Amino acid sequence: VDAATVRTLADVLAATRHLEDQIGSAAVLPGVCGNRALARSLLADARDPIRDQVGALAGELHQYLGWLLAETGHPEQAQVELDAALALGVEIDDPDLTSLALSFKGHLVWMSDDPQGVITLSRAAVRDQRVCITQQVYNAHQEARGWAMTGDSTAVERTLGRADKLAERAVARQADTPPNMYWYGPGFFSLQRGLTWHTLGDARFAERAIAELTTGLH
Repeated sequence: VDAATVRTLADVLAATRHLEDQIGSAAVLPGVCGNRALARSLLADARDPIRDQVGALAGELHQYLGWLLAETGHPEQAQVELDAALALGVEIDDPDLTSLALSFKGHLVWMSDDPQGVITLSRAAVRDQRVCITQQVYNAHQEARGWAMTGDSTAVERTLGRADKLAERAVARQADTPPNMYWYGPGFFSLQRGLTWHTLGDARFAERAIAELTTGLH
């Protein structure tokens, strides 16, 4: 277990993420399962000073596998992988890995129609002030979506306002965003806002939803 091995497996993971964008989650799932197993095997043998690097990589693979399982209709297995990612994030004191795992757990409960879970997990994901600001932007959007599920338009506006302020700060700190969060950008966040207004289900905000979704898609 050495730095070259960790870099190589990390490069494979990065390439796989971009490949998934083109061919879909199901197609890359078997390979990611194998790489997650390999990373866990490496972690069992890793010793300081490289153990934290291996732990971060294994945690990222757990998190990514959780996403793939959720997208392919296996939420219970996804939960197991996200819990493993969260445990590794706490163990090696990696705030971004911890936040990402909590955030995706929030995504899982959104899929199961649990608004309070969406709100509380999204807040928990940014409790550590060391978390990358771009991740903070996303979790504010996800929290707003939780409020939209409850029908509370005032809370939605307040939370989206916070997301916009964070986004302004994030523009000046784009270099701080980890490469594995490459999908967080202006178009993606426009889609998030549009989804939130749509989720609210209030005709007064229909035009906002359409405008944001159209902008995000473009």
